[in-house]
Amino acid sequence: MMKTKEMRAREFLTELHALLQKHKVEISLEEESSSYYHCTKQMVATMQGVYHTETYEYLEEYTTIELGSWLEPSMPEEEFIGCRSIGGL
Repeated sequence: MMKTKEMRAREFLTELHALLQKHKVEISLEEESSSYYHCTKQMVATMQGVYHTETYEYLEEYTTIELGSWLEPSMPEEEFIGCRSIGGL
């Protein structure tokens, strides 16, 4: 039986969710305006630090992982001519 796009997407999201839970990761999107014409967006995975509750010694360091970035026009699409993507995984 052929897997439909919905089946593949559901399978992927289920595995991604399990991986994020296993490593206690949160994914966020951060924006930085670089000029009037562009806005850079960064996708970042964050892993919170883990510490011993009695000694307050860190067992695992706080970690961020940059997953990719891209440019997006900060003005209406019809006024912008250029490339929308500058990166990825």
